[in-house]
Amino acid sequence: MLAFGTPEKQILIEPIFAQWIQSAHGKTSYGFDILLSSTNGPAFNAGRSIWLPGWLNAINENSNSLFLTIGPGDFLVHHAIALGLHTTTLILVKGALDARGSKLMPDKKDFGYSFPCDGPGRGGTCDISAWDAFYLAVFWMLNTIGWVTFYCIGSTLHYGRFNESSTYLMGWLRDYLWLNSSQLINGYNPFGMNSLSVWAWMFLFGHLVWATGFMFLISWRGYWQELIETLAWAHERTPLANLIRWRDKPVALSIVQARLVGLAHFSVGYIFTYAAFLIASTSGKFEGKKRQKLEQKYHLIRRSSKKEISKVRSLSDKWEIYGKLQSPPRNSAPTRLHRRCFSTGRPRANYRDFGLSGQILREMKAKRGRIEALHYDG
Repeated sequence: MLAFGTPEKQILIEPIFAQWIQSAHGKTSYGFDILLSSTNGPAFNAGRSIWLPGWLNAINENSNSLFLTIGPGDFLVHHAIALGLHTTTLILVKGALDARGSKLMPDKKDFGYSFPCDGPGRGGTCDISAWDAFYLAVFWMLNTIGWVTFYCIGSTLHYGRFNESSTYLMGWLRDYLWLNSSQLINGYNPFGMNSLSVWAWMFLFGHLVWATGFMFLISWRGYWQELIETLAWAHERTPLANLIRWRDKPVALSIVQARLVGLAHFSVGYIFTYAAFLIASTSGKFEGKKRQKLEQKYHLIRRSSKKEISKVRSLSDKWEIYGKLQSPPRNSAPTRLHRRCFSTGRPRANYRDFGLSGQILREMKAKRGRIEALHYDG
């Protein structure tokens, strides 16, 4: 929410301590006069000439600064990451120290690494095994990794939008997740598919696996045992289907087993979903460079083709040389020229680019006629 729907009441807290640290390393945009950001200090003068040449320019450059300017959104994310790290560590430390026993259950070591509960007699002993500590710590670890990746990628894709929308939940959903999912969702559309279609399938599959994990995590053994018994009862009373029987009665997963299966589904689904989202949302940044390299390669091939072909007089030699050259793109001018010459023989304006005069065109047409005659005789 954005201050309960009233933006004017929103309190934005600046990360003063983090800004102070950046200023001490030479970031001048915050106005702190300390260490490397103090133009009159000895550290500033020494840094420019002795031990850090070029450092101040690198972190204060507007286009590609090593230190991005931080604000209230960074303040919130930094504290969220700190919460995740501390909670994960606390769960692991507690699980390790209480693995063999605790005041609540001194004989815990006798029950093994994993056990669901020891009944109500001890006042509640569910979720206290060493396995439960590891199981819960993995969830918090994935939460923390998610916050870190959201922060790094979200601020990198569009830093200006990140500053505006990172201070409230709807901004993260709308300007980061939904906006950058548009390319991925359009991997398949009414007009066909594109190079992101495989990642679109991976995105859907990851969501399916991730959501399936909750089926094992939330609905425990009793529900699934009753469901299995209901299905077995219906199977035994269905004609033809009851011809297939089993010796042992199916048994549902235990709580410990279901947690393992659910945790695996949750982790794999999260990785698949976010990997597909990350690849698709950043594909535009690399497609431009790839297209530029292909265009440069095409123009280089075309120039070399024109230069070498124009030096040869015989038509057969021309196309022999052309065949040895690296192939240009499918719909390029040389390819269209080759297709038109041998299909219609009609002159085109771009023939002159390759030194194809009227005599050569007539030679091409005659050669085409001889080839067709040979095929007809055969």
